[in-house]
Amino acid sequence: VHMTPPLNSSPSRRVRREPGEGLLAFFLLLPAAALLLGVLLFPMLTTFRDSLYLNKLTEPWLTGFVGLKQYAQMLGDARFGAALRNTLFFGVLTVGGSFLVGVPMALAAHLPSRARDVARVALLLPWAMPPVITGLIFAWLFNAQYGVFNDLLVRAGFIQEPLRWLSTPGLSVLA
Repeated sequence: VHMTPPLNSSPSRRVRREPGEGLLAFFLLLPAAALLLGVLLFPMLTTFRDSLYLNKLTEPWLTGFVGLKQYAQMLGDARFGAALRNTLFFGVLTVGGSFLVGVPMALAAHLPSRARDVARVALLLPWAMPPVITGLIFAWLFNAQYGVFNDLLVRAGFIQEPLRWLSTPGLSVLA
C-alpha cells in the first residue's frame, strides 16, 4: 500500500555543501569574469576617455581636453534626437518582434505535427543564411524598379507607381 505523507510534513531538500565549495566556485569563475570585464569594460572606458578630447582625425589642427562639451553639443543637435528615436524604435521592434514571433515558433517546433518541421526550418533559416545574403535579398524585395513588394502593391491597386522604399526617409525606416 502506497501512503502519501501529510502536506505539512515535506522532507527537507537542503543540499549540503562542503566547507570550501563556495570559495572554489569563486576562484573557478574569476578568470572568466576578469576576461569578460576586460573585453567589455576596457573598450567602454577608453572610448569614454577619448570622447573627452577633440577628434584628431577630423580636426588635426585642434588638440586638447574639452570635457563634456562635445556631449552637450551632441544633445543640442536635432540629428541626435532623430537617431535616438530610430534606435529606440528598432530596439523595441526587434526585441518585441523577436519575442512575439519566437515564442510561438519555439512552441510549434515541439508540437508532434507537420507544423513542427516547418517551424524548425523557419527557426534555423536565419541562422544558416549569412547576413550579407539576407541584406541582398531584402534590397531586392524593396527595389524601386523590380522589387517584389512594389509589384504586389501595384497589382493589388494600393499604389499607382512603385515606391522608393530605401531612398525615402519615412519609408526606409519602415522597410
